[in-house]
Amino acid sequence: MNEKITRLYDELKSQSWDGMLVTDPKHIYYLTGFASDPHERFLGLVLLRDQEPELIVPALDAEAAQAASSVTRISTHTDTDNPYDLLRQRTGTGVKAFALEKE
Repeated sequence: MNEKITRLYDELKSQSWDGMLVTDPKHIYYLTGFASDPHERFLGLVLLRDQEPELIVPALDAEAAQAASSVTRISTHTDTDNPYDLLRQRTGTGVKAFALEKE
């Protein structure tokens, strides 16, 4: 885990958040080193307390994400999948305070 992501985890703890979702491709690139223009496809960096960060990418970007990202836990979705179901599986039911990137 790199220093930028470590600082986000520190912020999670200081704000008493259970998790955080980053979806802006520019911010994901800044945080992970993985650059993508997913168009209408879901791209997200999921940070949950006491878990390794997870990058959720379109299946088409899997190899590029593995090669470029500092995040090693990478999940993929296809065009026929609902990526929000994958996100829900990852967050579980115990998440009460979840930070979302507004813009």
